[in-house]
Amino acid sequence: MQSQLSRELCLINLMHFYGLPYIWGGSGPVGYDCSGLVEAILKDLGMPLPGRMNAHGIFQYYNMAPKLTMLQADLGDLAFFGPSLDAIDHVGFCLGYGLMFEAAHGDHTCTTKEIALARGAMVKVNPIQHRKDLVAILKMPLVWPPTSAPTSEPA
Repeated sequence: MQSQLSRELCLINLMHFYGLPYIWGGSGPVGYDCSGLVEAILKDLGMPLPGRMNAHGIFQYYNMAPKLTMLQADLGDLAFFGPSLDAIDHVGFCLGYGLMFEAAHGDHTCTTKEIALARGAMVKVNPIQHRKDLVAILKMPLVWPPTSAPTSEPA
């Protein structure tokens, strides 16, 4: 699938989510849980999911995608976490360089902005390795347009 955005515009677009609170069951615009955030990002990339899904549902939807190692993960790939492939409970949007964009540090009791802020539960960038329960990274069907080289004006 050809993305409508360049890599640079994708990263810029992600910034409007940055710092928003983790709200259990949240799918925006005032707060997100992990799957609501990934769902919103994929929609922005022209890849809407067929309805609201939790992290395990997103994994099942894309389960036929190629599996990657952490070193292979690139911008747009999805990292899944949990005790096993049958019990995925978290998803993050890979940025490359071992990093992911995620709605983090919340749980089912994190239901208001105030609770989220008190816990530091928010949308942020973290190393994929900060969680010890990584079970899969899936390659998303994104094709990024080539980055245009800067042009120089003749002197």
